[in-house]
Amino acid sequence: MKKFITYFLSFAVIIIISISIYYKFNKSLIIDYIKFKAPKSVYVLVKFINNKDLNIKRNLNDYNIKFLPETQFIDLDFKKSKLNFTRQETGYYAGLKGKHFSFYLDANEKYLFVADSNMNLYYSKITDVIKQKNNFKKINSLGIIKNAFSRDIKISKNDIYISLTYKNSDKCYFYKIFKAKIINLPDLSFNEIFSSKQCNPSSYTGGRIEILNDNKQKKLLLTTYNADKDHLAQEDNSIFGKILIIDENNGEYEVFSKGHRNSIGLLFDDENNVILNTENGPRGGDEINLILRDKNYGWNVSSYGDNYKKKNLYIDTPDLKFDHEKLGFQEPIFSFVSSIGISQIIKIDDNFSNYWNNNFLIGSLNSKHLYRVKFDKSFNKILYSEKIFIGERIRDLIYLSKEKTIILAMEETGSIGIMQKK
Repeated sequence: MKKFITYFLSFAVIIIISISIYYKFNKSLIIDYIKFKAPKSVYVLVKFINNKDLNIKRNLNDYNIKFLPETQFIDLDFKKSKLNFTRQETGYYAGLKGKHFSFYLDANEKYLFVADSNMNLYYSKITDVIKQKNNFKKINSLGIIKNAFSRDIKISKNDIYISLTYKNSDKCYFYKIFKAKIINLPDLSFNEIFSSKQCNPSSYTGGRIEILNDNKQKKLLLTTYNADKDHLAQEDNSIFGKILIIDENNGEYEVFSKGHRNSIGLLFDDENNVILNTENGPRGGDEINLILRDKNYGWNVSSYGDNYKKKNLYIDTPDLKFDHEKLGFQEPIFSFVSSIGISQIIKIDDNFSNYWNNNFLIGSLNSKHLYRVKFDKSFNKILYSEKIFIGERIRDLIYLSKEKTIILAMEETGSIGIMQKK
């Protein structure tokens, strides 16, 4: 018995020493493993213990911060409804992958439509979604190509559009848009209405689409991605780092604006006749922009952020120019320093709350907040902003005016968020 206890204690000491050594040199790896695999309460506890001084400061810094269901002026009813769609894995290290869903939302008067990143389409009655009934049915999406990734979904009356990036045999990605009539659910027959003539080895991400009534003709807007290592956003002969305007009747397109990094939020506010984009910048440079035709928004010359892979962090000289106007570029309405991982922007109708009249909501990925903002009449500045903590990456969001309901695409739990005023 004594020998067994001795062996056991020796083994335990060896394990503890090994874990201590491993933790010392692989601390971030262990914390990430706990983040992805353990309950959130365990992860928060470990994170707090790991850097107690910093997290005490964070806690003391939360002056006047509200948490759902409470916001600054109204209380919200917030529910989650988990979906059972295909998982897309992501993570920092090979072999250690956190799992999340990436999906996009839009709706007509009767149905909520969902497109996951793997080109699967689903629909459900809005009434069922609000009641948290998971009655989604898969759409037989005829005509859409394989080896593609969904980037957005858009509903316009009886038309449904889906944008995607398509990888060819040379591992080069093209942007494509498909369209179908919503007349025979669950069967939809899609036709390709746009395909970019240029491709790029980088596919992440861009692809936001919006409907624009241009001189009473319906046109499509499409955002494209400019990888940090490329310098295509300023090149007139490249489609990348641009917002394109597309004629869906013949697939012809023009550059609407240029100098963009990664616009994953796009909105045409027909009431005010303005186009807004939300753009992932470099470190400390996420932007909200008022988009004007033929204007240049500066990337990758000017930004209020700096490159993630700056060669020397200790040199007090930015890699990018910290000014737009002096160089002839359009200034952003607002730039987030530090970055929030900005995502979609939507407008909230004035029927939601008197406190939220003329308000817009902006989602975020890394920050895991909604941002409620109001612009001035000329859309040149933000008058105020409120952070609303959600606690998950928000890929997409829409407002259902008839139901007075905000719907969120939350990709960590693969859930639809349902938000209403109490």
